[in-house]
Amino acid sequence: MNNGDLPATPITTFLRDTSGAELIGLTKREHFAAMAMQTLIGIAEKRGWHFHDLESASVTIGDKAALIADATLAALEKS
Repeated sequence: MNNGDLPATPITTFLRDTSGAELIGLTKREHFAAMAMQTLIGIAEKRGWHFHDLESASVTIGDKAALIADATLAALEKS
């Protein structure tokens, strides 16, 4: 499992079927992408962009947020 797939804020839950614990919650990649998306949406709103305009773009806000999340994880791996 790579770093981006690990939980950002893990919650331990014990399953009745097994004796092991399972970590659940958003992955780090999903968490970073969500934060990036909040910023991108804030910028879009300040510029007066409408969501239907953004959906027609070849690269959506979701695509950009995922790229930012991946770049953040890659930078963290270097340090």
